[in-house]
Amino acid sequence: MTVRFPLQLLAFIFFTSLVYFPITQAGFVWDDNIFFLKDPLVLDPAGLSKIWLEPGTGVWNYWPVSRSVFWIQYQLWGADPLGYHLVTFGFHLLSALVLWRGLHYLRVPWAWGVGLLFALHPLHASSAAWATELKNTLSAVFYLLAIWSYLVFDRHRTGTWYALALGLFLCALLSKSSTVMLPVVLILCRLWLRRDWSRRDILGLLPFFLMSLGAAYLSIWFEAQTINSRPLSDTIAEYELGFVERLLIVSHTAFFYFRQVLFPYPLLVFYPPWEVALNQASFYLPLFSGIGGIAVCCWKYNQWGKPLLLGVGGLVVTAFPVLGFFNIAGFAYTYTWDHLAYLPSIPLLILLVQAARRLPHSRWWGGVILMGLSVFTWQQAQTYENAFTLWGTTIQRSPTSWFAYYNRGLAHSAAGNYAQALQDFSEAEQLYPHSAEVYDNRGTAYAYLGQFKAALQDYDRALTLKPRYVKGFVNRGSIHLLQQNWQQALYDFDQALAIDPNYIDAWNNRAVVHSQLGNFEEALYDYTQALERNPFLAEAYINRGLVYRGLNRRTEACADWQKACQMGDCQLYEQGRCAP
Repeated sequence: MTVRFPLQLLAFIFFTSLVYFPITQAGFVWDDNIFFLKDPLVLDPAGLSKIWLEPGTGVWNYWPVSRSVFWIQYQLWGADPLGYHLVTFGFHLLSALVLWRGLHYLRVPWAWGVGLLFALHPLHASSAAWATELKNTLSAVFYLLAIWSYLVFDRHRTGTWYALALGLFLCALLSKSSTVMLPVVLILCRLWLRRDWSRRDILGLLPFFLMSLGAAYLSIWFEAQTINSRPLSDTIAEYELGFVERLLIVSHTAFFYFRQVLFPYPLLVFYPPWEVALNQASFYLPLFSGIGGIAVCCWKYNQWGKPLLLGVGGLVVTAFPVLGFFNIAGFAYTYTWDHLAYLPSIPLLILLVQAARRLPHSRWWGGVILMGLSVFTWQQAQTYENAFTLWGTTIQRSPTSWFAYYNRGLAHSAAGNYAQALQDFSEAEQLYPHSAEVYDNRGTAYAYLGQFKAALQDYDRALTLKPRYVKGFVNRGSIHLLQQNWQQALYDFDQALAIDPNYIDAWNNRAVVHSQLGNFEEALYDYTQALERNPFLAEAYINRGLVYRGLNRRTEACADWQKACQMGDCQLYEQGRCAP
């Protein structure tokens, strides 16, 4: 190791940390609630074992490594966003460092530049500055270390390195399943290194492929459960596409990511989706351009075709699971997300740096380009300060984005700004009048403003668009409950639970209705069902205690109020003279 290495390392860490300094002021946005802030297993002090052994409990996929890191963080700093952002960024920085040293080990020229470009590229800001994308940056560390370990094994044929590569790949898969293409990437690496193939090499890759196929099957199954159970789309039709339609979507998505790596502008959290137009010749251009490009690269393979084929092909291969052939819940909104290009961008970045170093004054121009990209990354990191900056910036850059208005409306609702939320939801409804979620959340804003008639009308519209929309039934039932329309409320909660027996609010609210109707045993049953699904509902303990008291079951009432007191609400526990 030369004296130059520590200086390079310090410069690498300093510049990357400087560019991402805005994340120290960042808060929680969007899916942070789903992935850890309201995940019952992350909140449960005893939830670590359940994360591994009970994958169906409040989960979005079987990624226990990422989920465990979220659990550890919650135990350390609770709901303080700074810690989450620093950890997510820390893994991003570590991924870039591993990429640099791995390429250096392979004697790839300008390996330091490739790593720094990966660290500072604006396309990666959504992964490094968004707390939820810990799963992206964490899985990248394991993914890159697995590739490095396998290539060391491939060079020295040491069993320890092979076992380490398998173990790291397993950790990558259990952090995020988009790493399933690693075995194919290993083949591309061997092609780049001009290694000869033997039967032993092929058999050595077989366990990687088996692990990959298993993880892919599991991920597809979980995505299907998510699509079928959560209100992500107005209709399941978004996922029912023919082969030609999917092939066109794949070509457009691959071209989009290729363009974004080369010219990362504009950067949006949400890119407006395109309509699949089978009758427009221009819509076939990316597909036929890609086929033509592959043919030319194969023709010139021994000249400049090989690096181009491996660079661009590596992007497509690595991104294959998220290009559109397989259903992903997020495709209900759009097919393109910046964070999905995190790992796929690496082969193309390597190609670009290797091409750039052959140009005159390449180091000078490389520095200028890195500085320019750093400015964009700094600006993009600032957008994650809070939900208002995130979606406000998106609206500025894409004024017709109904999804941005919708999410800013959610942020206003969460902050109690219901009048502003109403404006954003109405704007979203004008731009896209087919979203049940927009009507549902606008109905909630109306409800908080006391406009119950308008709220019921919006809930009715939401349920017309999506007849099995559980949240719509629960919200409409809640309005009926407030207006003491007990039978209508009971009908809506019954419908919600018939569709989704795990919807906690439906159990809790139906228990309230049963209490009002004097159906105390039914109320106890419903409260118990709600608490079995989420044992941290202080309100449910309080209300079930009231039912117990009404039945003269003081011991059970005091036990429930004691649990509520442990969660911070001790009023009834003290008033009921339960304390010893």
